[in-house]
Amino acid sequence: MGPYIPENKNMANITLNCLIIPTGRFTGIPNNDANLTVTIPLGNTVRNLHAQIQQQLPQQFRNVPFYLRAFRPGLVNYVAMRQGGLISNYFNENLPADVYHILIEDDVYGYYDL
Repeated sequence: MGPYIPENKNMANITLNCLIIPTGRFTGIPNNDANLTVTIPLGNTVRNLHAQIQQQLPQQFRNVPFYLRAFRPGLVNYVAMRQGGLISNYFNENLPADVYHILIEDDVYGYYDL
């Protein structure tokens, strides 16, 4: 993955709390590394969010393929985030700060490229 490149600087930034599910190839990730916070413009793609998260992973986990699921408040609802979609397709600026917004999971089924 290349460096994170903002796609639309005119969009508001959003801060997302992410949780790595410690299963599969993420088994053994230290608890303090399983929680990530990412700030990114809403107009960016999920692919750029994925790249930014990958850069924050501990070195030994950076080659683990993973996919992202967006959490939608209310009834528990996690939605697979498509790589080509915009972050604004899944979130708006009005997010609660005290919850995880994204689950990061080992991509054992090849969802990453969907």
